[in-house]
Amino acid sequence: MLHELDEAAPVIANISTEMEEAECCKQLQGMLQTWEHRLQLVQAVANVQEPVLRLRRCLLQIARSVVQPEHHQVAQLLDRELGDCWLKSTEVAREYVSITET
Repeated sequence: MLHELDEAAPVIANISTEMEEAECCKQLQGMLQTWEHRLQLVQAVANVQEPVLRLRRCLLQIARSVVQPEHHQVAQLLDRELGDCWLKSTEVAREYVSITET
């Protein structure tokens, strides 16, 4: 989780600057792809995955709050990924409830 925080900080900083939107999207997509690969390696248990997803949602919300107004693609990418994080959290919670009920 610390690595994700460390990785997200410069991307968020770049989003808030006057950097070209295409470069911001490229950096953001690279980070999101790394996050997705990393989540696949994490143990598929609610008490392991949920804190990671919670941190990601917080980081994405921070990034969304500082995105430049003219960077529509970056904002859409952040919104979509934030929604995906919420969906993954609900899937993890549903699996946890399913396991505990049996």
